[in-house]
Amino acid sequence: MQIFVASTFRNLSYSCIVRICLETQVCPFFELPVMFRKAFHTKSNIAIRGSDRRKLRSTISEQFPVLDSDEVAELTPNKDDMTVMKITTHSDCIMHVYCLTGTPIFFQIEKQLYPTVYTLWKHPNLLPCLTTWPQVLDKISGGADLMLPGVILQQSGLPRLSKGQLCAVCLLGNQAPIAIGHAAMSSDGMTANGMKGRGVQIIHCYKDMLWAQGNKTSLPDIPLPPPSGIFSEDFTEDVASAEQNGTATEASNSLPAMLQDEMEPQLSELNLEDGPADAAGGGEGAEEGDEEDALSPTEKMDALLYQCTLHSLKSKIKPSDLPLLTSNFFRSYVVACCPEGQTLDMKKTSYKKLSKFLQKLHSEGLLEVKEEKKGVDFITAVHKDHPELRSFVVPASNDGSSASSGSIGASATQSQLEVRLMNGVSADMLPILKLSGYGKGDWLTHEALREAVTNYIKHHDLADKENPRMVNLDGPLHDALINRSEGYVEKLRWDQLFSRCNGKMTSGHEVILPGQRSSGQGNTRKGKLQPIQIKIERKSGNKNVTVIHNLEPYGIEPKDFAHRLQVGVAASSTIHQMPGQGSGSQVIIQGKQVRFVETLLTDHYQIPRRYIQGLELAAKSGKKR
Repeated sequence: MQIFVASTFRNLSYSCIVRICLETQVCPFFELPVMFRKAFHTKSNIAIRGSDRRKLRSTISEQFPVLDSDEVAELTPNKDDMTVMKITTHSDCIMHVYCLTGTPIFFQIEKQLYPTVYTLWKHPNLLPCLTTWPQVLDKISGGADLMLPGVILQQSGLPRLSKGQLCAVCLLGNQAPIAIGHAAMSSDGMTANGMKGRGVQIIHCYKDMLWAQGNKTSLPDIPLPPPSGIFSEDFTEDVASAEQNGTATEASNSLPAMLQDEMEPQLSELNLEDGPADAAGGGEGAEEGDEEDALSPTEKMDALLYQCTLHSLKSKIKPSDLPLLTSNFFRSYVVACCPEGQTLDMKKTSYKKLSKFLQKLHSEGLLEVKEEKKGVDFITAVHKDHPELRSFVVPASNDGSSASSGSIGASATQSQLEVRLMNGVSADMLPILKLSGYGKGDWLTHEALREAVTNYIKHHDLADKENPRMVNLDGPLHDALINRSEGYVEKLRWDQLFSRCNGKMTSGHEVILPGQRSSGQGNTRKGKLQPIQIKIERKSGNKNVTVIHNLEPYGIEPKDFAHRLQVGVAASSTIHQMPGQGSGSQVIIQGKQVRFVETLLTDHYQIPRRYIQGLELAAKSGKKR
């Protein structure tokens, strides 16, 4: 039967073969012709016309609704050179490839558009994505399809896929897709089949001939929290051991066997109906201790899931974070609120799937979930006035950040940057402060200044004995604090005295980086600390760029920041020196990247949002979506 099918399909187009396979379910996907693993023949390469450019935008918006109008316009700008190539692959498949400044961004077979890896690196959430091991990259680049034993099961489960649906493949810990293809079976079918067999029929991948047609950019590193799926720890230990013993190549060659050996005992124990008793811990909401002991493991996991979700909705989600992809919500917010020593596993709850649980919360009025396209859900609103959220008390052990989010003068924490206001000793205040051992140019905190002034007053017995609220001014105090236009002033109140002392000092600030302590005099700078400025500008060629300025005062090296930006959004970045001595540098990145810049500053560099100016641009972009 396979010989008959192969000979019958030899003269059909690729899209026809896909359609027949999906309808008849006769031909297995591995009989389909591969697309770009061999050289293709270019029949024509011409500049795209304005009408074709508009038609392309319309098709992109229709087939990929997750992209907003600005993102579609950024992919197909008016001023940049765009060409369309008509090519024939080695399997006689005719298609059109759309290129932006020489880099392929989409290819079209009949009326279906497919994004290239270059486009997916800029928009990694464009397609549902399956995660695999880094060692599998060489196998896929060499012409292999993605097998299900190589798919890593994440805590949120598999993305919602139907048979034949277009999807992407990424590596563990990196959100940048390495390949696209058609799902060989639905996600439910993958789970029911025990994660065995063929998962994705690859049609285009990193390092194939279509990728080589572009600028040959290396695979970017888009940060993604590594999933805590089953069998991940044991496998990574085996790979690390193999690399340490100098057998990394052998480990890569035996990868399918290793994965199969790892998965079989784990899958045999994976029972969705039961869960280990020690994985509970969510039964704290029970009214009495005996009722908590009577809860089943599934009920305890349900209670833990509900507790972590309420915690994240009440204290973690901000309006600027919305709309939020549901998978990112579970991975980055809900799991992060899990109490120490406990493990949250969606598969061990009664819901089994995140989408089912979120629909329950939607029906209860806690939040709103909107399906942008099939399998892609976003949380669009959180109703914090809901009685459940208003009555929920955030566990103290999980909300240590709230206790440390004090004023600017608070003591330094280990998790966030701190800015401490300082006072420099001036010539006027030197006669008063030298009694406490300070010299000109030394820096004091407000507390140290009050202590030194009080010490001077006590040492000279200047407190008014008749009215303790007043201080008698001697010669040095009068000369330092009283202007000539005021004439002679005999007394001042304590609060007036301290206020004038602050006014006579040189203002400054000290920046204490996360995990560090105050470094003393050497790290204090004069003047008020200016915020990090983010703005979007339009350059020549009608291109949008994001400009970030004033990074150095916060301990951020512009070159390091520009590199992280470039890798994170897969776009070019530059560093410009600002005019004027001591003005610092500005980092410029192509496109509207305010949301990623905000995440990088707040999450990686731990910069509080009150020191970042321009975040409202990210909120506007979120509302457009």
